[in-house]
Order: sequence, then structure tokens, then C-alpha cells
Amino acid sequence: MRDQWKLAGLLFFNLSWALGLFGYGLLSTYRSPDKLLTSVQPSFLRMPIPLTTFDQADQVPSGQYYYSGSAVWSPIRLVVDSAIKSDFREFQLTYRQPLATINSATAIQMLISGEVAFAQSIRSLNEVEIQNSQQRGSELQQIPIAYDGIAVSVHPSLSISGLTFTQLAQIYCGRVTNWKDFGGPDLEIQPISIERDSGEMVDRFASQILKFRPFGQNLAFFSNATDAIGYLAETPGGILFGSAATMVPQCSIKPISIGRESEKLIPPYQEPLIEPSRCPEQRNQINAQAFQSQQYPLTQQLYVLFKSYPHNEYQAGQTYTKLLLSDQGQKLVTRAGFAPIKHTHFR
Repeated sequence: MRDQWKLAGLLFFNLSWALGLFGYGLLSTYRSPDKLLTSVQPSFLRMPIPLTTFDQADQVPSGQYYYSGSAVWSPIRLVVDSAIKSDFREFQLTYRQPLATINSATAIQMLISGEVAFAQSIRSLNEVEIQNSQQRGSELQQIPIAYDGIAVSVHPSLSISGLTFTQLAQIYCGRVTNWKDFGGPDLEIQPISIERDSGEMVDRFASQILKFRPFGQNLAFFSNATDAIGYLAETPGGILFGSAATMVPQCSIKPISIGRESEKLIPPYQEPLIEPSRCPEQRNQINAQAFQSQQYPLTQQLYVLFKSYPHNEYQAGQTYTKLLLSDQGQKLVTRAGFAPIKHTHFR
């Protein structure tokens, strides 16, 4: 009997000790919501619980909230943001046009300086931006909501189906000027690009493909993607790179496969390729699986960024992100031309 009492006492002691540790843990880790969020490192991707439809969202903030972002996000602003504004009249989202270039860096700076509640970026934060945010007393949350990448397109009549990184560099550095050198027709190559100040994709192409070597003298520059695509459609020897979400669905140009090696060329579109004669009734769709697995070699994620403080701006950024990550939001993101984030990213 005495042994049984000893055993019961020992079990009670261990249970009390465990509960005490648990209680201490709760007390020691509890902080106010703003302070708790501020302690999270910005490199940690805080994923909201996914919704199925917009109408499941609760605690949607009311009032006017400004946001800004990369030009690559334009299809999402047209398709997804307009749907959000239609469903939530009290959640007044207003896009703020930056005075400088419309790109991720400008939008992030506007977020840090307090000009906008959240930003739409095609890249994650860099160290300087993290430090600038910390100096102002707030951490930035960054959450991926879709995949995009750099796609390369040529004139539909050109008998070229794919190029390697080396071949692209030779073209854009001006070292190879005829398509016959790549097994194509005896036709002059006309490389095309939007101006560097007009598109951050140009910087990424220059770093990953050209390795910061200068563009060739034969490069044709355009101020925007619309004009560049129109020029390519009228230039049989032309070649252009840009956002896959913009390039792949176009009827007047042909996206091609790219890769680091000739044996591993990956198309940015879902095969089989749809010919221009069948467009716009049918359009090429982005190769979502290759982008989601990052098998496509020039893949990048799109991020929503928002501050952890003040609370109303945090709530606006978090709500916008939740809506984009809902099943309904991801379908709209896909309709806008991007590859959705896999649901395995949720937690």
C-alpha cells in the first residue's frame, strides 16, 4: 500500500512539473500581437490559413488602403484586385502610382516609408531593405502567392523551338547575328528588350543570362511590353524576353523552350504548343507544373509584402494575402496568367 502511495505521489509530482513548465512557456512567449509579429525574422514566410472563397474571410478591415507594386503584377491587379474590390466595398484598395519607375524596389521603398499599406513584388527582400525597415521599428512580412518567370518568344514563322542560356547570351551580346548559326533560316537576328528603367526583368536577364556583360549594339529597346510585343509580331527575325504571364498567352508571337543545356530545354507553356491560327479561341497556358517545381530555369515567386506595425496596415496586408491564397484567389491568379502556389505551402 505504501508503495502505491509513493507511486501516486511521484506521478502527481511529474504531472505538476510538466504543467508548470507548460504554463511558464505560455507566459514567457506571450506578447501583444504587434510585438509578437515584430519578433519574426523577415526571411520567415508566415503563411495564413487558406480560405476556400472570399466570403469566408473574417475581420476584413474597413477604410482606404494604398498599395503599389511591380508592373509584372498588372494582370493580377486587373483580374484579382478588381474582384476583391467588388466583393468588399468597405475594404477600399487604391493603387498608388509611384513617381519613379514601377518596379519592386520602388514599391518596397514606398512600403518602408509608410506611403502604402502593402506592396506587390517579384522578388524577396534584400539586406538593405530589411535593415531600413528595422531602423524604422517594423519588420516586413513577405509571403509568396504565385510563380512567374522570364519567357523568351520569337516570331511565329521562325523555325526555332528552343535556345540555351549560352545561345541567348550570344544573341543579346551581339556575338551571333544570324539564325542559321542555330539551325534556323538564313535570317538576321533582331534582339528586342524593354528599357531597363521600365522593367526589372531586364536586370535579372542581364545577371543570369548575360552575366552582366553589355547588351549588343543591335538591340532594339522599347518603353513597354505592349510595344515590344507588337514589334516582334512584325519582325520575322526578332526575339524578345519578358514576364511569362504576359508573353505565353500572346497570339502574335511564339514562346520557345530554354535551358542551361541543349538536352534540358523546358517550355514555359503547357504542351502541345497552340498555333497562332487557333488563337484567341485557344491560348497557350503557362507551364504551371514546371514553374511550381522550379524545373523551368528562370522561375521566380511573386510576393505580397506588408509591415507588422501599425496594426491596421498589418491587417490590410494580411487580409489581401489571405484572399489571394484562397482557392478562389488562386484560380483568379491562374486566370491572370501565373502559376498558383501549391497548397502544400500552406500550414
